[in-house]
Amino acid sequence: MKGFNECSNGHFYDNNLKTCPYCPNTGERKVGSLDKTIIEGETFDQTIIEAPNYSDKTIVDNQEAINEPAKDLSKTYIKTDDVVTDDAGAETVVLRERRKLVGWLVSYTIDSLGRDYRIYEGRNTIGANTSNDIILNTDASVSKQHAILLFRNNNFYLKDNLSTNSTKLNGKDIEPDTSVKFNDKAIIEIGNTKFLFKTSF
Repeated sequence: MKGFNECSNGHFYDNNLKTCPYCPNTGERKVGSLDKTIIEGETFDQTIIEAPNYSDKTIVDNQEAINEPAKDLSKTYIKTDDVVTDDAGAETVVLRERRKLVGWLVSYTIDSLGRDYRIYEGRNTIGANTSNDIILNTDASVSKQHAILLFRNNNFYLKDNLSTNSTKLNGKDIEPDTSVKFNDKAIIEIGNTKFLFKTSF
């Protein structure tokens, strides 16, 4: 055929190419050569190039390769060795908070079946903005950073962060920018969302 060469395996290929693109590479490029760009699953001149398994390398922004869901890159995550196995037998590495769990906020306003949020030692922010620890973006009455829940020296404090629609503790408005101490079974209202607070100890 004019303009084509035939390799020893009977493949026809463009005569501008040095080697047959359909035959296995005979050693022109070593697998793992880091001076080349390797793209998994792409086709160049009918040759499928597969990325080698760099299991000892750091993979950035390739969630499928590390078998984890997409993460909010504005937050810091610390990976632990905890592994969870789902019903299908697939294992997933779990990212854990590195602060002590001290309680929960439980709401039946957001979901009639109940929704719970973990409270950790130190500062826990609550609001509509995704940078908060507890995100309430389905309630239009919640400010971007509405309130702060703090656990310090075995005590819990709630502070209204100058919100538009106030924060209530056990039915009473909290003064703006003022911290109020509270205990187990307290009712906290953030905008139109109501929570029951439970300690973990």
